[in-house]
Amino acid sequence: MSVAPAILKHYPELTGSQRAVVGHLDGPLLVIAGPGSGKTHGIVLRALNLLLLEKAEPGEIVLCTFTGKAAFEMRDRLAAAARKVGYAGDLSELTVSTIHGFCNRVLTRHRHRTALGHNYQTLDELTQLLFLFEHFDEIVGPPDDDLFLTRWKTRWTAIEGARGYFDKITEELVDPRRLAACGDAFLGAIGSACQRYEQALLNTNRVDFAHLQRLVYDMLDDPANADAVSPRPRYLLVDEYQDTNHIQEQLLLKLAGADRNLCVVGDEDQSLYRFRGATVRNILEFPRRVAGCTTVKLTTNYRSHRAIVERYDRWMTSADWSGREGGSFRHDKTIAADPKGTHPDYPAVIGIWGRNRGDEAGRFADLVAFLKENGVIADYHQVALLLHSVREDHSGPYLAALDAKGIPAFCPRSRSFFEMTEIRYLVACYAVLFGWHGSGRGEVGGAVAELAGYVDDALIRLGRSFASPHPLARALQRWTGEIAALREGEALDLRPADYFYRLLALEPFRSAVRDENTARNLAIFSQLLNVFQTYYHYPVVTHGNREYLRFHFFASFLRLLHDGGINEYEDPDRPFPRGHVQVMTIHQAKGLEFPVVVVGSLSTQLASPKRIDRDLGPFYGRPPFEPESRITLFDRMRLHYPASCIKFPPIHAFAAQNTGFSDRNSVWLKFTASEDKPHAIFLNLVQGRTESFVKRM
Repeated sequence: MSVAPAILKHYPELTGSQRAVVGHLDGPLLVIAGPGSGKTHGIVLRALNLLLLEKAEPGEIVLCTFTGKAAFEMRDRLAAAARKVGYAGDLSELTVSTIHGFCNRVLTRHRHRTALGHNYQTLDELTQLLFLFEHFDEIVGPPDDDLFLTRWKTRWTAIEGARGYFDKITEELVDPRRLAACGDAFLGAIGSACQRYEQALLNTNRVDFAHLQRLVYDMLDDPANADAVSPRPRYLLVDEYQDTNHIQEQLLLKLAGADRNLCVVGDEDQSLYRFRGATVRNILEFPRRVAGCTTVKLTTNYRSHRAIVERYDRWMTSADWSGREGGSFRHDKTIAADPKGTHPDYPAVIGIWGRNRGDEAGRFADLVAFLKENGVIADYHQVALLLHSVREDHSGPYLAALDAKGIPAFCPRSRSFFEMTEIRYLVACYAVLFGWHGSGRGEVGGAVAELAGYVDDALIRLGRSFASPHPLARALQRWTGEIAALREGEALDLRPADYFYRLLALEPFRSAVRDENTARNLAIFSQLLNVFQTYYHYPVVTHGNREYLRFHFFASFLRLLHDGGINEYEDPDRPFPRGHVQVMTIHQAKGLEFPVVVVGSLSTQLASPKRIDRDLGPFYGRPPFEPESRITLFDRMRLHYPASCIKFPPIHAFAAQNTGFSDRNSVWLKFTASEDKPHAIFLNLVQGRTESFVKRM
């Protein structure tokens, strides 16, 4: 272990464990980092230490994070630390990206080693669904006994279901030809459909995220190409390793090469993304899979009150994590609070009971009102309600209770985008523009009929509110006439999205954009229009494409979005609109900061994607790991643990002056509908305020 003098000088507070991370120079390193333990700080300083000790040039270091936003934040922190210690090297050569982003860099440079053509298109989650929808007959085929691929009853469920299997087949490195020949009716159908899906991607010069990784893996696995593939980092540092899947593990091991300078950082207790293919076994098995691995544990939480730390640590140790032959499905560790921290003495665990779900939601609304009325919070957006799902049947009672008290709430992932008034008006305007009404729809049936009913309702609402001579009606008449008047070979210098910006200059949209939340929803409609134009290659409206544009936009694009549901807009830089209680999923809240955090029921039934693993498991390249009978318990423990570990930032200065808030002045309340169905509330409350609220309850 060796730490550069400049780092020791400017970061004298580093503990022994943190120094072990920063000063590790060569060979594999596993860092088990509990919540609030400064893991990102450690990764950044380790990369900087390698540069200061001249173990590597910036271009020889790669840092991988889980999201693009996290990558930007890590790059900023690295630049700030470099300035602090006086490092003058060119950090622009150092790669900080997601694993997908790094694979895309490799693939862009070595595309000629694959079957992809120039200017290939990478499908995201939305366009992947759209691709499956557009190529449904080719990939899935007609139903047999009213079932698609022997399992699904509707096109939409078949698209979502098949995508889950296609992604898992690719991520687990399963050969779909083995499935097609296995003799099982369903697996045979899925294997054949997966082959057709891969061929359709190739035919259209497209690649999805899973196959993006698979193409790079295949290059690295091919002796003829492996040595030529670059960039090959000398040092590879990976954050949130508990959220990686099998192909990502294999990619990272191959990229690390013979030097094995691979550092992985994470916490199996915070593994949340099984539903996206992540497997906790990667971080649990890392010491066995990589010979000579050094393990360092960061187990001090510098962020939360001692009472919070003690209780969530007891929560995790309350489950049976023991495995076969003396093994364990959890690293042995005890998380402790900062021994030098200030932890005021006040009630830390309080039980609150409601008679039923409605009563429980009412008590939550009472709590929010109490906090605001007594100056404990300065704005409603300082309160976050975390639920395992924010679909209406889960979030509805809470939203209704808040509304009854006049408390605004922002619930961006309830898939209620199309129910908003401004979106109904926009859809109606586009139906008028491109003639998707009456005989202009052609034959309408099935899911298209549902969309047609929605559009008809929107058209009626638009007509009642903005009939001629309203400026909006006159503008739509003029624009519709211009499109209809196009002659063969003629074109308008307008894209579908250009009409959106024209509409913003007119009422009701001109006034709507003054509201922050409404403006966000209009922004996502604009983004969807750009996705549509790019995917279908509609640069402008022409005489030749206007009919195709109409059917592609409504019968394909909007039909898919309407069937599946769309979430409201979320600004990654400003995710919490002021004046609103934030209602979100626990997954969405990971890594965010709130003074007041309310966590939904720990007893709610959770869905785990066990069926896909059950079906495909015999074809995986490694034996089963967690017992299926215990997966739901493990997922429940890991889901609610990060919720209790959410960041508690200092309150704004003006609030702190009035309430005496501290970033470690946190309280944990159990908020429950019955004794065996606990909820949790994490609060930055001052002493005395808690007792007052409990007496009221």
